Amino acid sequence: MPAGALTSPADATGAAPVVDLPARQVLTPSLLATGTPTGPPGTVVAAVRLDDPAVAALLAPGTHVDLVAARPEGGAGDTVARRALVLPAPVPSPGGGDGLLPGGDDGGAPVLVAVTPEEAVRIAAASASARLVAVVVP
Repeated sequence: MPAGALTSPADATGAAPVVDLPARQVLTPSLLATGTPTGPPGTVVAAVRLDDPAVAALLAPGTHVDLVAARPEGGAGDTVARRALVLPAPVPSPGGGDGLLPGGDDGGAPVLVAVTPEEAVRIAAASASARLVAVVVP
């Protein structure tokens, strides 16, 4: 048993896995996220609403994506973030209520990604005038 392994289901209550977990995986705190999402040092967390909500639903925490801004007028897209790390979505509070992210009817939940501060600015600017697309990268 690894040092720090969780020994009771109650220890994982309210937490979300940060990566896909195989069956019978021994849980340790580093595999779970609780509270406010955070990224690796030097990154910030950006909420990204992708053009296709079905794609957003397929992105698992721990996946790396390039975020591309596709302009309505066509042409080549602009890569606004490279190897953005998909983070776990916040765990909703019991009974609903106000959470970390605002709700809306515009096509699914946003994806949380860890990016550089400069990429976060580019993502915000692009989201005002372009459709954002995620491309899974190694």
